Amino acid sequence: MSKMSFMKKGKRSLFLTGALVLALLITGGIFASAWSFSNSGQDSVTWGSDYAVVSANTTNIDAILPATVYGGTWGDVAAKDPIFTITPTSGYTGDVWVTVYIANTDDLSQKLEHLNIEVKSTYTAESDPLTQVLTLDNGKVAFPMSGYATNAITVSTTGGTLYAYADFAGSGTMDLYCEVKPRGISS
Repeated sequence: MSKMSFMKKGKRSLFLTGALVLALLITGGIFASAWSFSNSGQDSVTWGSDYAVVSANTTNIDAILPATVYGGTWGDVAAKDPIFTITPTSGYTGDVWVTVYIANTDDLSQKLEHLNIEVKSTYTAESDPLTQVLTLDNGKVAFPMSGYATNAITVSTTGGTLYAYADFAGSGTMDLYCEVKPRGISS
């Protein structure tokens, strides 16, 4: 008799395990597809959407780091205004996040021990800019911008410092990327 009850318990356990695995597969697929969908929507509006046009000033971006940095020395990061200009389109009236990334931190960290760049984001009509420090450690800075629909936004560098492990040509070696997305989507 105990052998029969053991068999019934084993089949029930197998059934419940199968049902649990099936439930996880079904719900896991739903969460994954929803996450992928929301990310693809964010990426598609980065460089010229129905609410923003981002213009990069590559001449200024290439000149942020000094032309030559010698190993074992400190260097200065140049102030450049602007490095990015974000122009609102007429159809968007909300607030935005402006995020600036160093896209090649891995390459820079092979030559630099320390990199601090003060980045400011401001409306052309605003007197008080938002300022943050971009480093090799954080790799990005994000600015919440309100009242965006009526003014262009400029992103600039105001200076900074670096320390090099070894000699390298600094100009043109830093890749910066600017992303703009609606403020309701956190950065």
